[in-house]
Amino acid sequence: MPCFKAPVIVKAEDAAILSRFGITLEGEAGTNNVFVIDEAQPEVSLTCRLRGCTGTSVILGLGKSFRGRFAFNGQGSLLISAGFAVMGQPSQINLTLGSGCAAYLGAGVTSVSSGWIIEGIATSLIIGDDFMASWGISARNYDSHALFDIESGHIINTPQSLRIGPHCWVGQDARIIRGVQVGPGAVIGAGALVNADVPASTVVAGTPAKVVRSGVTWARSPNPSAAEINRIKTRLAEYM
Repeated sequence: MPCFKAPVIVKAEDAAILSRFGITLEGEAGTNNVFVIDEAQPEVSLTCRLRGCTGTSVILGLGKSFRGRFAFNGQGSLLISAGFAVMGQPSQINLTLGSGCAAYLGAGVTSVSSGWIIEGIATSLIIGDDFMASWGISARNYDSHALFDIESGHIINTPQSLRIGPHCWVGQDARIIRGVQVGPGAVIGAGALVNADVPASTVVAGTPAKVVRSGVTWARSPNPSAAEINRIKTRLAEYM
């Protein structure tokens, strides 16, 4: 969960205070929309769009500097970040939340460039700790248009939540679609289209993505020491 040293609650209409933290509001401030951020947070470069919003909460736990764009549509959205990390440069993330949606970004998330769209009331995005995203990642939980069976009229592409476990790595230009759950320690290969669950500690690749190797995981260092490997193995064992 987020950690704070000196949390500050800022109303969306207090543009000057938000600007002090590097947050720029796009559109109207709306009603009862708040940001929680730490006084010690390094300045971010974040644009937030509020469209027809009421009761939206953005909670940014203490972490490293990051940049990106958060867009909120409608009422009662919730975004919680447990604190970004850096990977040579500040993380960059674009996230859109529809009315009644929630997103949780774990501690130590890094993202070179990723985009996430979560729509549909009571759906959510959960990303575990120590997640790493490369360039051009796109993920969404809904097609934004109905697909239905002609005979029955039944909608067959309803919104579904996305779950990505801790210590997962998503490769360049990968795509993740609705209802997917990615297990702890998994690796998604570059250019993969993930339309089904990914088991823990596997590598998946291809379109659609298939398991190409099991019983593996990854390290941020290109040449991890035995101690680092053991730390990762111990941590993953806690999630299983």
